[in-house]
Amino acid sequence: MAQTAESNGAPQGMLDQLRNLGGGQFSGPQDVISRLQGGE
Repeated sequence: MAQTAESNGAPQGMLDQLRNLGGGQFSGPQDVISRLQGGE
């Protein structure tokens, strides 16, 4: 996901956050947002 974000011009801070989420699967965009905000 971080690689796609990078190719779309995402800022470095966002790329770092995406990479720090670790592996696993996400059920959709809201799941990603929740994880980025510290939720499970």
